[in-house]
Amino acid sequence: MPTLVKRSLSLRWLATLGLLASLGLASSADARVAEDDDPPPAPKPAAPTNDTPAADTGDDDDIVDAQASDDDDDDDDDDDDDAAKDDEKAGGDGKTADADAGKSDKTAEDEEEARKIVRVRASSHLKLVARSVKLTKRSAERLERIAERYHAATGKKLIITGGDRTPMVQAGLLYDKLARGENLLSLYLHVHLIKPIVAAYEKGKAAKLKRSRIVGSMAQVIEGQVKKEQYVSRHLQNTAVDVRSRSMSAEQLTAFQEAVAAEEGVKLVDERAGALPHFHLSL
Repeated sequence: MPTLVKRSLSLRWLATLGLLASLGLASSADARVAEDDDPPPAPKPAAPTNDTPAADTGDDDDIVDAQASDDDDDDDDDDDDDAAKDDEKAGGDGKTADADAGKSDKTAEDEEEARKIVRVRASSHLKLVARSVKLTKRSAERLERIAERYHAATGKKLIITGGDRTPMVQAGLLYDKLARGENLLSLYLHVHLIKPIVAAYEKGKAAKLKRSRIVGSMAQVIEGQVKKEQYVSRHLQNTAVDVRSRSMSAEQLTAFQEAVAAEEGVKLVDERAGALPHFHLSL
């Protein structure tokens, strides 16, 4: 074969080998690119440790929800208990208020009963000389207990010489005291009430009016005071009596004073220095 042909064939062969080599390299590169395009395998999940939280399976949510539900139930129970306690307290307060109201009503009823006017009657330890002895129920009961003590100590009756008075009766007694020259301003506790009564007496005397006219004027002053619930004497309130003193011995006087002292709420006034000696009992 001629040398020129051999060389031409050699060149063609080399070119063919180069092309094949080129194609082979391209296929390898494509294969590698295709392999690189595949997604990498997923890593295996790591086992949970104390520092690594376990995978969320949804069970924790159920537990939290259950705990929240239990907490809500507990809160509801607590609210119900608190409401029940509030109701119980309110009921207790209501019962206390009702009890207090009941006591108040009872006290008012008792006080009204104690102020009722009753007629005092003679007994084995009480003698009545006064024309009328009408006292409040409370005052009558106090007088009764004093008379019982006095009779138990002395065997004597307590003698009542003065009881309840109307404004006219009170005015007449005051007129007689003033006519005898007694100083009513020192004798009576409520000076602001006795002054206008004395003034009516002095005005009538200055005008030389009769006793009945002067007593009438004094009674009008007393009536005006009573309408305002102002009382110059407890006799006008049915809460006082006068007790005879002139028949009492020293021992009897001591027994009487002790009987009065044992009764709470009673005041003894010694009026033995007057024209008509007696003891005044404010009951």
